[in-house]
Amino acid sequence: MGIRAGDVVRLTKLLKKNNGISEVYGVARKEMSPVLLHAAAFDPDITRIALIEPYSSYQSIAMNQFYNPKFVYSIVPGALKAYDLPDLAASLAPRKLLMAGVTDGNGKTTDVESINKDLDIIKTAYRFRNADGQLNIVSLRPNEKPYDFFMEWIK
Repeated sequence: MGIRAGDVVRLTKLLKKNNGISEVYGVARKEMSPVLLHAAAFDPDITRIALIEPYSSYQSIAMNQFYNPKFVYSIVPGALKAYDLPDLAASLAPRKLLMAGVTDGNGKTTDVESINKDLDIIKTAYRFRNADGQLNIVSLRPNEKPYDFFMEWIK
């Protein structure tokens, strides 16, 4: 996970240096979302972050007996002793953040209470930084494509 996040940071630097790009936007889906969260936490040049169907936290995986095994590759061993993914997302305030179709550690939306608890950490941080308008958390209906949310986010 750390190697991938480092690659994202290096790519950001390369884009800005060699192509004269002033802003870098990051989009990640499902198990790649923690990679982008970690990269954006270390690189303020990633000015907008869109997470499509991310899982809400490492804790949601640890507390779920039947977690989605694809998520294991984006876990940081021992992270829960110091931080969790909502803490990283909260650290991004006031940058623009879209979270569409947030799931639990099982890749489902059924554990609404745990998902909302994780999202409350992020909402509180954005509210504290007077950046409520920069945070967009939306749920996806079955078979709904995130394209419309993405097009609004990119404006």
